[in-house]
Amino acid sequence: MLRTMIQLLAIFLTVFALTSATDDTEYSNDRMLMTQNGDTRWENVLMTDAASNNGAVCLDGSPGGYYIRRRLNHTNDTNTDDENNWVIFHQGGGWCGSDTNCLQRSKGQFGSSNFWGPTYDESQGSELFSSPLFENYTIVFAMYCDGTSWTSDVDHPVIGLRNATNVLYSGCSAGALTALLHINYIASRLSVFSPNATFLGLSDGMFSLDRNQFNSRPGLFQRIAKWGYSAWNSSYSINAGCRESRGIEDEWKCMFAEHVSMHAETPAFFVSSKYDPWQLRAILGIKCEYDVGCPAHQETSYVLYGQSMVRSLEILPEKHGYYVSNCIRHCLTGSRGNWNRMMIDDVNMEDAFLMWYEDKINVSGSNNHTVRFVDTGDVEPSGTNRC
Repeated sequence: MLRTMIQLLAIFLTVFALTSATDDTEYSNDRMLMTQNGDTRWENVLMTDAASNNGAVCLDGSPGGYYIRRRLNHTNDTNTDDENNWVIFHQGGGWCGSDTNCLQRSKGQFGSSNFWGPTYDESQGSELFSSPLFENYTIVFAMYCDGTSWTSDVDHPVIGLRNATNVLYSGCSAGALTALLHINYIASRLSVFSPNATFLGLSDGMFSLDRNQFNSRPGLFQRIAKWGYSAWNSSYSINAGCRESRGIEDEWKCMFAEHVSMHAETPAFFVSSKYDPWQLRAILGIKCEYDVGCPAHQETSYVLYGQSMVRSLEILPEKHGYYVSNCIRHCLTGSRGNWNRMMIDDVNMEDAFLMWYEDKINVSGSNNHTVRFVDTGDVEPSGTNRC
């Protein structure tokens, strides 16, 4: 049976909780491959034991897995603060929206680990990893191969990370939705083993709104979410507070960040574009660019969607922060240079996130600052803001 990725996450966190990721770490029968170029700290782990013993597999039945970058000097230093700091980042990659589509997906890298390379590919990851603050964190890049934002049938997962101090649970696109859907659950399980750990979230490029297309018909993502919620048997792993608030008929709407974020008890930081090209196509059904041959009614929908996104973010509890630009981007922390080049009010995205993050891990000792940056104009970057 397909237990897939939320159970896989629980299992691989348990492995590292119990081993501290040293050179003599035993990964049972899980298959590990060292990277052959680039940063040699990256390792590729295929979780063969988890697949055979727990059914935690990709769409095609191959074992799931992840890439891990171990901290500097992990074999001989004595800095226990560093060894207890983690970033867990979920890869994005959309969803499968029908039985046929899921079958097709199982024949590529987003449905099978047989297509993964031996090395971490930075073009798939996040510039977050390159920030000096995280240079000596253990980074886990969780590969995405179930097509459901890790929501399908969960059966008694166990999570660990004993003695963790700081854990950032994150992802982009489908991985960002993953982080939002499971952040309460993962935080609650972590607190059992590491009650003093600071657990925070980062959601990149998937603050999706529950809206019809510009022509008032249900959009692609609405159709995928509604079909998938039932077909993937996702109800067991969706945020319980969101499910209860929506009612049985509308539980599937918790697949939209707009709804599930209201029930994220763990502080999270959202980076998003008001004019995310994926959302414009998959939610609004708009395939043209503003002011480039777009009919007027589509342009109006374009602007109203961005304004609605800001209003939805503004009503979130103050513990949550955000950085919302007018740049036409999807995964903003990806490898396009947005991380330290994009500017809102003369502050780049990296500095804004680190301002929020360092406050929440109590570097400043206050833990009560609100960090929220929004380009208040419509469509184009306003004032001195830039992409």
